[in-house]
Parts: sequence; structure tokens; C-alpha cells
Amino acid sequence: MFRVHGDGRCLFRCAAIHGVQALRNTMRSHFTGLAIDSNLQDLEQLLSDRIRNEVLEAVHAEQVQLETVQFDLPFLLDAGVRNSYKSLAQRLEMMARPNEYAGYLECLALSFVSGRQVRIYEERKDHYHLMAKFPMSSTENAETVNLLYQMDRTNQDGHFDLIIHHSSKSNIDYWTVSCYVAYV
Repeated sequence: MFRVHGDGRCLFRCAAIHGVQALRNTMRSHFTGLAIDSNLQDLEQLLSDRIRNEVLEAVHAEQVQLETVQFDLPFLLDAGVRNSYKSLAQRLEMMARPNEYAGYLECLALSFVSGRQVRIYEERKDHYHLMAKFPMSSTENAETVNLLYQMDRTNQDGHFDLIIHHSSKSNIDYWTVSCYVAYV
């Protein structure tokens, strides 16, 4: 498991780390989950913010359809511990902030923009329990993005960490950044 820094970008940091070999292979602080190398820290944050923007663009593209079901699917308006957004438009506005909590809607959109199945696990005693997967079936041979979700608590929103199976570490980067070459 990769401990990921919890600054509101955790879902998008997981996607960046999963999708860029240099970010998967770097040494990380045990306490913060950040890369020790400051250049790779910068790359991770830059790429995380870019992935957030791509996810938001995907949701914006489907906003009209999602608004017709927003009150029938509670996760669309879930904003964390005992909080809900008033509307999908408010969620999109808030999600544009780099420190805003991401949830199932963003996981679904991440699956779409990355072309990978996203699986969400919860830790129970000595194993991971599958809670959700987006989409439900995976037809591609693309590597699955496995997330460990720590549930919302009284005064703390949930958090995502990344699970990578040692046998499935890919040598292929599927996220690119124009300045990426400078960091490899």
C-alpha cells in the first residue's frame, strides 16, 4: 500500500502515482506520504491537479444527465461527514478547489478518463474488502486502480490511499505531463 498525502488531492494523487512509474518508485515519507524528492513532489501535485481538472471536465460533460438523477443517487451529493452539496452544480464548483474532498462520483469519472477500472476497498482486520468498482465490469486488459478508502469519521472526511500489487507494477506511464521528461 502507498500512503498518500491527505490534502484534499488524495484520490487524484493515487491516480497520478498509479499512472507514472517515477512516482510509484520514489522514496516517500512515512509520515506524510509525500515523495522525498521535491521535484517529484511538484510533479505529483501538478499531475494530481491536472487529473482533477480532467475528471471535472468529464462530469461537466454529463452534468445535464446527472442533474436529472442527483436526488435519486445520494452519492452524487455526498460531501463528507454529515454534509451534502445542495446540487451537482455546487459540487462541481467546490470540486474545482484543490483541497476539496473527492468521492464516488469522482472515482467513476476517474475510471472514465483513465480508461481503467477503479476498485475501492475498505480494510477489515487482516484483509481488504471490496466496496465498489467503476465500471462494474472491466473489458480491457488495463491495470486496475485499487484504492484503500478510510471511512469518514466524526470530524474528518474520508481518505484514499493506493494499493498496488507487487506483481502488477507496470512499466508503462499512462499519464503524461509536458514537464515530465525533466523529472525522469
